[in-house]
Parts: sequence; C-alpha cells; structure tokens
Amino acid sequence: MKKTISILILLILIPMLCFAGALQEKQKACISKKNAAAPASCDLYDELTGTEDNTVASESDGYIGQGLYNPATNITVCRLGFNFYTDPGGATVTMAVYTTSGNNLGSVVVSATGAISGTGWKYLDVTPTALANGTTYHIVTKVAGTTARIYDSATLALDEGELKRWDSDGVQSSTHSEYDAGVRIYSE
Repeated sequence: MKKTISILILLILIPMLCFAGALQEKQKACISKKNAAAPASCDLYDELTGTEDNTVASESDGYIGQGLYNPATNITVCRLGFNFYTDPGGATVTMAVYTTSGNNLGSVVVSATGAISGTGWKYLDVTPTALANGTTYHIVTKVAGTTARIYDSATLALDEGELKRWDSDGVQSSTHSEYDAGVRIYSE
C-alpha cells in the first residue's frame, strides 16, 4: 500500500515540477525581453497621400501599390503602411518592397505578413533594410484570397512613381500614371 501511495505521489509531483520549471523559464525570457534595448526609432519618411474615393483594386491575390518609387535619399525602411478603402476582414496581408524588372515585380527586397482588419491606415513592421536613392522600387500590398482596395490620390502628388497593379505572378496588369497609391514609408 505504501508503495502504491509513493508511486501516486511521484506521478503527481513530476508533472507539477516540470510545469513549474517551464513557467520559471518563461518568466526569465519575459524579463530579458523587457530589459532589452529599445529598438531604433522608426519615423515617417514619405507619405504618398491617398485619400480620394477613386479607389483602385488589385485582382484577387494580385498586388497593388506605388510602382517605380525612388527614395529622395538613402534610407533604411522599417515599416510600411497602406490606406485601405475596404476591410481585409482579418485576412493575411503582405506589404513588401520589390526591385523592378521593368514595370514588373523583380525580387523581394523586404516584406512582412500579418492579419489585418479594418479600413484606413494599416501598418506592418519590416526588418530594417536599406533602400538606395537612384534605385527604383515597387512598394506593394496583397490581401490573400480576395481583392484589395486602397485609396489613391486624385492627382500625381510626387515624382516618385505611380499607382500600379500586378497579377499574382508579378506581371504588371495596369498602371495609373495620374495617381499615387495611399502609401506610407517609415525609416530609421
């Protein structure tokens, strides 16, 4: 009888001790994150104001954004934002910077993906990445499985590219050279 009770006690104590050890490790990790150095600042660098009702939609699973964007100076992009006219409804949204291959999307420079809901300005932080003045990029967004509708400008506000759409394979499907996309670019 004593052996059975001893075994039962051990069977109860071992999982409790393991749980307590795991909890203690989680607390240590949390404390070390709180004590980590604050990240470098990530401030608004450029805003291509898109606030008009002239909304442009990407094709389902296609891309939409500011094509042929050339930053005025060398920057380190750290966050991207788009002004959504329609609610992505919690869908997976990608925001990315691509190199150009003519008017088509080239290689991914940096991207981030997250679930986004609601309309208006929505943001995703990206790994800080250098963008060079004198180089053109496509700044794009894509909403998985549905059409993305973002605000655009009523006029071409800046000489920094133009509103474009690309198919899911990265081939340009249309350009709207008289408009800018509703895009915000943040830099360290």
